[in-house]
Amino acid sequence: MRYSGLIPGLRCQFQVVRWCCCSLAFFFCWSAATGLSAAPPLWGMRAGDSFIVDVMLIRSTQIDIPEHEPIIAKTTEQLEVDYRVENVAPNGTMYVRVKVTGGARKGDPEESGLSVLADQRLRLLETVELVMEVAPDGLVERISAGDRAAMISNFSGLNSATTAWLEQCCSDNTLISWFGRPFLFSSNTKSHKPDSSWDRSDEVSLGVLGTLRTNVRISVPDEDGEGKASENINLRLTGNGRFVPISVSEKSAAAAPLRFVSTEAVLDEYSGTSVLSTTAPPESRAAGNRPLFEQLNLKIVLHGSCDILVGASSRTVSFRQVQTHSWILRSWRMGGPFPLGAAQDIPLPQPLAEPEPEPEPEKK
Repeated sequence: MRYSGLIPGLRCQFQVVRWCCCSLAFFFCWSAATGLSAAPPLWGMRAGDSFIVDVMLIRSTQIDIPEHEPIIAKTTEQLEVDYRVENVAPNGTMYVRVKVTGGARKGDPEESGLSVLADQRLRLLETVELVMEVAPDGLVERISAGDRAAMISNFSGLNSATTAWLEQCCSDNTLISWFGRPFLFSSNTKSHKPDSSWDRSDEVSLGVLGTLRTNVRISVPDEDGEGKASENINLRLTGNGRFVPISVSEKSAAAAPLRFVSTEAVLDEYSGTSVLSTTAPPESRAAGNRPLFEQLNLKIVLHGSCDILVGASSRTVSFRQVQTHSWILRSWRMGGPFPLGAAQDIPLPQPLAEPEPEPEPEKK
């Protein structure tokens, strides 16, 4: 009789254990479905947060044609790119709307024809508006297919041959590499400790020639040799890439006034620095957090050659180009509306002026 209460007690304990297991299973399934266990969005951004980046791109290009003088061109283009968080998914993915809000160009005065084409391209860029998906680790996963199609349609003027070329020139990876640069070199999941490093992908577009797919190594140098904490995180960027030519149908290629064949390109240098801010924002500028991104400076050097077909004639040309990219955070709005006087502009970096020649000494 002393064991008469044992069986009911065991049954009661079994019921309690089974209820707890079912409850835990339900909790974990519900957490996975609602994203409770997911990583927070990059930089802790929320819907409505936004920031503006000033972009400067300087290109210096030399084209060599046999039996002709080299053609040398230098252009400077400036853009304002606005990033606004439209929504944040439960898994931490941000949907960021990107819009080019301003553009300006400077070039050599004698290049009037090229200037007109470049100015037209800048005006088209000011119509670009697309949505990117940014994962919590800073990777841009995809671009809205509808936005990309609308952009290509606007650029091509509904010309089918031009559309085929733009489909290749404006691929998802190319657009992600360009507009996603403030996110690509920062991450929630990396320690950013001295001597740490990780890899990312970038694409250097060569227009109708193709792209240079680049593997970028991002490292945190130990500048003072002691690993002391700093107000900013300084990153060093190095990369190596391989050339991938554009592939279009024979019909689209034949419709182009110029055809580029036997194209080869080599990435000679991909180097730069990026600065991430770790300081809290002043109360006069923002009511919440701030983007970690502060600035990015890139230098890209490449060379190559191709055969240009015009009708039945062919001409081999070689080229060399130096690109300097500068991305600087201008202003932001995070965690609330701008207080009065919060949106302060940071001036665009200007190219270094060439030193003036020293005057010759007067002859006595």
